[in-house]
Amino acid sequence: MNVRLFIAISFLACTRVGSAQDLSLGDVARQTKIDRSKAPTAKKIFTNEDEAPKAIAADEDPVEVVHSAALGLLHDYSHRCTLSRGKGGLAGDDSSVIEVSGPDRLHATWARTHPEPTQGELILIDNDAFSRQGRDPWKKTDTFEASRLKRYLPQGLQAGYKSGDLKLVGKPSIDGSPTFQYQYFVNDTSLNRTVNLWIGAYDGLPHKTEMRTIDKDSHSSYDESYSCTYGVRVEIKAPI
Repeated sequence: MNVRLFIAISFLACTRVGSAQDLSLGDVARQTKIDRSKAPTAKKIFTNEDEAPKAIAADEDPVEVVHSAALGLLHDYSHRCTLSRGKGGLAGDDSSVIEVSGPDRLHATWARTHPEPTQGELILIDNDAFSRQGRDPWKKTDTFEASRLKRYLPQGLQAGYKSGDLKLVGKPSIDGSPTFQYQYFVNDTSLNRTVNLWIGAYDGLPHKTEMRTIDKDSHSSYDESYSCTYGVRVEIKAPI
């Protein structure tokens, strides 16, 4: 399979689910004030001081919170994100890992189970890109797809949410980090879609997104899950 085509399929297609029980916003706000007083100082992981991680509160506009979180992810230069996609509830049909270490260093791996098992790898260092499929030798390639991956956002963060679209539904912890969970739901004549977004309470960054889309015409479903860990140290070197 052509490397460019496979990367586009693996990273740019959409679709996973989440559900949450409504909480009292007053309860969430009170707990947030307590948590923020104990919040550790966020690590500096941005080169642009204006985009530095910022703590968020329950009374902030969800649309602004999610928009800022998306920008934060794009400006962060030290993270590892995992993408899992599947059709018909089979999350994991496609899986990918994107590691970023610096403004011009990226390492991505992916695996696909069908229509036939396929896996690949891509590295970006400054203006040079390298790729391979399976255990094939590394080869130098153009930087087009690598540059797109640098700007990749999960579908749940790409949506043009309007005021009232997002609802604060909880404040769970993801891997020990407090987050605010926002939910979007739409049900129209052609599809049913649920999006859940977990934004870090202390850093304002997206820690997890899930989206499920049900096509009413074909009676099929598509799932996407995306999770990120920040402040990771990854050494990315040219393979050849």
